[in-house]
This record gives sequence, structure tokens and C-alpha cells, in this order.
Amino acid sequence: MHLTNKYELYKPFSLPLKFQGYIRGSELNLSPTFRIAKAFSILTPNACQLTEESAMLFSFPRIKPRFKQILWGGLFALAFYLFPLASYALTVQEVPNPQQVSGGWVTDMAQLLSPQTTTQINQLITQLEATNGTEIAVVTVPSTAPASSVKAFATELFNTWQIGKQGQDNGVLFLVSLDDRRVEIETGYGVEGVLPDGRVGRILDIHVIPRFRQDDYEGGILAGTQALVRALEQETYNPITSPMVDQPTAVKTLGFGGILVAIASAVASYFKLKQPLYLEPLGRSRIQADSGVSWLLYLIGAGLVFTVGLVFWAIVWGQVGIFGFLVVGAIALAAAFALRSGLFALLRGKNSELQPVHCQRCQVPMVQVTENPGEYLSSGDRVAQQLGSETFSVWRCPQCGDTQNGVHIRSWRQLSRYETCPKCDALTLERQTQTLKHPTQWSSGKREITLHCHHCDYHKITQERIPPLPPPSSGGGGSSGGSSFGGGSSGGSFGGGSSGGGGAGRSW
Repeated sequence: MHLTNKYELYKPFSLPLKFQGYIRGSELNLSPTFRIAKAFSILTPNACQLTEESAMLFSFPRIKPRFKQILWGGLFALAFYLFPLASYALTVQEVPNPQQVSGGWVTDMAQLLSPQTTTQINQLITQLEATNGTEIAVVTVPSTAPASSVKAFATELFNTWQIGKQGQDNGVLFLVSLDDRRVEIETGYGVEGVLPDGRVGRILDIHVIPRFRQDDYEGGILAGTQALVRALEQETYNPITSPMVDQPTAVKTLGFGGILVAIASAVASYFKLKQPLYLEPLGRSRIQADSGVSWLLYLIGAGLVFTVGLVFWAIVWGQVGIFGFLVVGAIALAAAFALRSGLFALLRGKNSELQPVHCQRCQVPMVQVTENPGEYLSSGDRVAQQLGSETFSVWRCPQCGDTQNGVHIRSWRQLSRYETCPKCDALTLERQTQTLKHPTQWSSGKREITLHCHHCDYHKITQERIPPLPPPSSGGGGSSGGSSFGGGSSGGSFGGGSSGGGGAGRSW
């Protein structure tokens, strides 16, 4: 016979464990064999039309009551084997950063610590961080799967959080994995001197592992943290940098180097200026004013000014520190820029004869036109010269330039806001920009661009989109982008430290 009312719940009858209350149908006087088969139909959706005859597949002879529990246990073990639960997996990114969550130092995912012990550990590490900047993170996890090992998980977590101060790498990670029955203490580069691997191992052997083997995880974590704090509280850290050269040696080296740069640049400039410049007898040429010889002059000025300033600073103050280098360097750059501009203007002036100019066609030296050179300039050239965007020199070949207009006009484009006009080709186009709508993080903006030529009647107005503003960064000193903390402020992150895999681990 077939069951009726197959979507109606049975009232619970005496089946063990979770099968109670899940038998469906309308009859309660079914045989025990059929009840078992009907219970397993929960796991198979197509078993709704179960008959008494098909249920005989589950039949078994009457057994004594003392064996019923064994039989039921085997059946349920088989059911869970056929329908396994999803295994627990944890990645480094899923471990909450205590600095970002609460401004503390403890993440207890395995729930091994009481609130009182957590508070005590946070206070110990906060005092240590305030003393010398050392950062200790205490983390408990149920498991480190699917990581290859607890050690690999610890190193990745350490460098992901960047425990320790940037440049000092004075961080420590105290990691406990409950299911792996393994504890790892990961150390940063800066603490490996005071906490070598052997000393870390002794801390685990003396203070942690004996308590863990007695299931006193809370006591072992607290004792291990206290031992780490005692070992680190008297330590001071300096930035991990390359050895500094003593100041007298630095002054001599940089001073001598500056003189060599100045001399080498001067010699190179002299030979470059002595090389003939070949121009077509008829035509035009335009160059950027900040190219070629001007950069060599810049090197000369920078080397001389920096050398003189460095020596003067050393004489007056007796030593040259970082501040002195910055001040002298800034003055040298500014003075060299001005010196380069003046010398370059002098070298390309009307009376300059340092660099000879020859005709490219007949190889004869050309003559610079010094009387009324503006007569050879176009109206656009004269406007550009008035705006200061371009300067000109006019050259004539004695043999090829047999006509009145047979000259070569050479121009130097200056650093200015003017551009080349697409209509008249003069360096007289001015660009003006006006913001019509300012962008935000959620919407784009709009700007209006006006192009106007001071020589011709060219005028054009266009509009363009301004992209949205980027979201504000969280700032900080570490490469992860998080803000460094001072030991107790909520919502921060660790200070930017790193680890190369130092430390030790033990199993219990």
C-alpha cells in the first residue's frame, strides 16, 4: 500500500536522535522496519512513494535491545559518512585585525581566553609599545587549513598585518592553532637580535607548552606573552639603514665630486659650443630653449653652487647633517637654474660668437643680422616675441643669401603658457580653463576650455568631463596603506613591519 498525506508531519515516535519528528505520513501503526526506511527517505527526495514491500529492503531479524544502540549508531555513522559536513577552512584575510577592530592586540577566534585575560594581555603589550614601540599580536585560530603549515600561515599573517614599526621591524606574532595543536612565535627582523630562534624556543618550552599539555591554554598564552614582554621591554631600536658615512668624509667626498662634475660639464660645454651649427640658407628652425647646451650649463651651475655651499656650511657650523644637505641642495638648484638661464641667454645673444654657424649648402660661415632683424619676422613672430613665448635670431649666408629675404630665422621656444595656434602656426595660443562643476567621489565634474590666439582670430570653446575623485586613503606608514597606531586608538592598523620567517614553533 502507498502512503497518503505525504506532506503531513508525523507526530514524533520513539526513534533515536534526529530522526524523531521527521517521519511523514498519516499512519502511526507502521511496522518498525517501515519506520526505519521512511526515516531514511528524508535524505532521498524521490522516496515519497515508499511502500511496505520496498521497505523490506531495510528489514533485519529481531535483535535484543542491548544491540539496538550499536545498530543505530552504525546507521547514523553511515549516514554522516555518505553526507559529510563542509570542512572548516580559514585564510589569512579572514582573521580579524585587532588594531582595526578594537585598537587592541588580541584576536581570539578559538575562544581560549577569558575577557579578563584578554584585557591583561592588551595592557602588557600597550605598555611595551609605549616604552620602545614594540608590537606584539596574540592570535588564536581553530585551524590554519588550507595553509601548508602553521609556520607558513604565521609568516603570511605577520607580513599581511605588517606587525612592527616601519624601518624598525620590531614586531612579534604569537599564534596558536588549536586543531593543529601547534604554536608559532614569528619575529620581525628588528627583534631577531634580542629574540633569536633558540631563545624563542626556550620561552615556548618553559612557559607555554607545559601548560598547553595540561589544557591550560589561557595560562600558557598569558605566561608566554609575559615572557616576551620581559625580553623586549629593555630593548631600543634604531632604523634599519645602511651605515652612515662620517660627516668629514661626506663633506670631502661630495665637495670633491661637485668640483669634478663642474669641471667635466664645463669642458663638455666648451667642446659642444665649438662645434659648428649648420643651417639652411633659407628657412626656419625652432628649438626648445631648455635643451642642449642649457642643461650642460645647469650642471655646471649646480655643481659649483653646491660645492661652495657645502664647504661654507661645514666651515660655519662645523658639520654637515641631513638638514644641511637639504638646505644647500635647494639653494644650489635654484641658483643653478637662474645661472643657466642667464648664461644661455648670453650665449645665444646677438654678440655671441662661441658657437659658429655655417651654411649647410655651401659650408660657408653665416653672418648674424644685427640691424633691424624684426623686419624679417612675420606678424605672428612679432606677437610671440612680445608675449615672451619665443625669441629669434636671423642669419644670412654671404654666398647663398643673394636676395633681401634670403635669411634663416632661428627661434627658441621659451617656457610659457602659450601654445602653437592650429590656424596661423604662431606660438600665440592661450588656453584658459574654468571649472563648471566640481567632481565628487560619487559624480564626475565638468570644465570649460577656451582657446584664444593673440595673433589671429582663432577662438574655440570646448567642454570636457572631470573624472570623480578617488576615495580617501586611510594613510599610514606601512605599505599596506593602513594608519599606524600609538598603542590604543581604535580603528588603526599595525605600523608597517615585516618578517623574514624568524622565530620558533612547538607542538603539544
